[in-house]
Amino acid sequence: MTSIESSTAAAQGVAVQARQLKRIHGERAVLQDISLQIAPGEVLALLGPSGCGKTTLLKILAGLEQPSRGEVWMGGQCVASASQSLPPERRELGLVLQDHALWPHMSLQANVAFALEMRGLPRAQIHERVQQTLGLVGLQGMGERLPGSLSGGQQQRAALACAVVERPRLVLLDEPLSGLDCNLRERLCEEIPRLLRSLGCTAVYATQDRQQAFAVADRVVVMEHGRILQPGSARDQPPAPTPCEADRWPMAGHLCSAA
Repeated sequence: MTSIESSTAAAQGVAVQARQLKRIHGERAVLQDISLQIAPGEVLALLGPSGCGKTTLLKILAGLEQPSRGEVWMGGQCVASASQSLPPERRELGLVLQDHALWPHMSLQANVAFALEMRGLPRAQIHERVQQTLGLVGLQGMGERLPGSLSGGQQQRAALACAVVERPRLVLLDEPLSGLDCNLRERLCEEIPRLLRSLGCTAVYATQDRQQAFAVADRVVVMEHGRILQPGSARDQPPAPTPCEADRWPMAGHLCSAA
């Protein structure tokens, strides 16, 4: 992509653009010809079985892996190609993983404040932002508790707080509700998009759970064997029959209509 094309994309409201991404591990192509455009404030779901390339794509977007071919653009800037990659800390992003990634020996508010302290913000500003963010995720009044004393749902809310406390332009979520019980997954499927939209965050949500994808996202992209099979709008698709259905990966061709 030329700089003129990237500037045009930015002017047309594209927050993130991946163009013909390919990632090779050893002799195997983990990603093949991945091209995506994500609008500012859009929540995009990557839906597919384990091993289809969702996590690898998230890692490339995050700067944790480098593409073997292709480019990633954010806000009109090339942040990744085969020849260069902008470090994760310079991409203005938040990351939510399956295992919460909380420091067990630090209080909840210390975990949330960590990234702000690394930026050298004034203590009063850090305190205000941390308390505001804990309130947004429903953890107000719990800042002194250690992660080990929190329930699974509270730990996931804490991980969300850590991801959004810097008000990133992009939030990446990799199977964030894995291991949680059915009722809690259903509740967080409502809370996560509400939080992201209240902050105006663009987000990519990777899951192999069909119900989560349609509940959380504005648009669903189906992946299999390192390729995108079908992009489509979640709003145009019927939801799964029940909130906690067990069929985590039905046939991909029945999930989305082509955009």
